[in-house]
Amino acid sequence: MKVKNRLGLEVAPPELAFGIWMAVFDAFSDFVSIQDNDGTVLYVNKALAEALEKNPADIVGVKFDDLLGGIKSTPGDYTSHTKVKERPSSMMIYSRSLRKYFGISPFTVSTGEGLPSCVVRIWHDITEAKHLRDKLEVEYKRELSLRKKLQDEINQRSDFVTTLVHEIRTPLTPILASSEILYDTLKEEPYKSLARNIHRGAIMLNERVDELIELARVESGTIKLRIYPIDLRQLIQDVIQYMTPLTDIAGQSLTTRVPGKDLLIEADGARIKQVLLNLITNASKYSPVGAKINVEARKQNGGVMIVVEDNGPGISPDLLNLVFKPYNHKNKSLLNLSGLGIGLPLSKSLIELHGGTMQVVSEVGKGCTFSLFLPLKYSGTGAES
Repeated sequence: MKVKNRLGLEVAPPELAFGIWMAVFDAFSDFVSIQDNDGTVLYVNKALAEALEKNPADIVGVKFDDLLGGIKSTPGDYTSHTKVKERPSSMMIYSRSLRKYFGISPFTVSTGEGLPSCVVRIWHDITEAKHLRDKLEVEYKRELSLRKKLQDEINQRSDFVTTLVHEIRTPLTPILASSEILYDTLKEEPYKSLARNIHRGAIMLNERVDELIELARVESGTIKLRIYPIDLRQLIQDVIQYMTPLTDIAGQSLTTRVPGKDLLIEADGARIKQVLLNLITNASKYSPVGAKINVEARKQNGGVMIVVEDNGPGISPDLLNLVFKPYNHKNKSLLNLSGLGIGLPLSKSLIELHGGTMQVVSEVGKGCTFSLFLPLKYSGTGAES
């Protein structure tokens, strides 16, 4: 039997339509309940009735809120919307009797002239998902706490380094100026050589202080790059020109292989020059007389690869992963390094701030090869263009 709605279309009568819905819902493994306009339960499917250990007829006729209370749901875990005229909302409840969490999703079913006549609520068992979410929330809060502690420690170390640098530079500034004037003034030996040694020592100490404060800025995230187009070919040639007299004094050869045309990239030229000077200085410092140091640059994979290699004593494979770790005196002794051991960690951090990478390979007795990759276009953050 069919009836016509107000549009003149033949449809099943409300009673038949409702019966079809119940037949479908009885096959569901999820719980299903239907309530009318007054919030009265019209139907529960077999799965819900069996879970409550009741006959469906005993549940029909009760109020929806009473149904929730009947399964001993935790008070305050849900917001009741019993009126169909009000927009039904999803809710979550915890059933103490079933020891499960349920997410209850509603939708309206229309009968007779297309008017809403009841609300169907499907109860999804979300117990495992709820436990997982609670666990993730606990882990998230724990991570936030650890991150805050770590940031506090970084800030404390940065503040300590800043204070230390200030305390060192205050007496160092007049030593630098006075030793330079003394060296220029003295003519007789050994006094002139002594003044030169004092001045060189003051310069080296000032450089170590600069490295220390730079690494502290990197770790605290306060360092700023000045990004602009630079000709990497010209920059490398400037570095080679600066370092050649020093390697000549050490009895070493310094060569370069770069493209014959401009090699333009977006970078902080001063920082890249700082990295190259550090690598070449280290190669010279830890290599014997007669060592060969070569700097090469080439385009590769949408960027530029810079290679600094030497044929010095090299580093054993089991110690290579230590060269980029700062503040580790044990590592420094194993690697036979002098100074604070922060030049390489700082260099690697500066390259990574550019969106690049820095790697090292070495073999004992055959030297070291440091490879720097820099993208042609800077795409990072925290830079001053």
